[in-house]
Amino acid sequence: MGLQEQEVAAILRCRPGTVKSRLHRALKRLRDVIVRDFPGLVNDWSEQTKNLGA
Repeated sequence: MGLQEQEVAAILRCRPGTVKSRLHRALKRLRDVIVRDFPGLVNDWSEQTKNLGA
């Protein structure tokens, strides 16, 4: 959707800091699930980003 933190905060009727911390926690959980359940994705992503710097 591409909403800014301020816009999400207004929609949810909470502070922007709350939105930021919830997003941070959600992304951490997602990373943990990917690393645990889909390790091949992590390896593929690492290789792709390595190639971008070459």
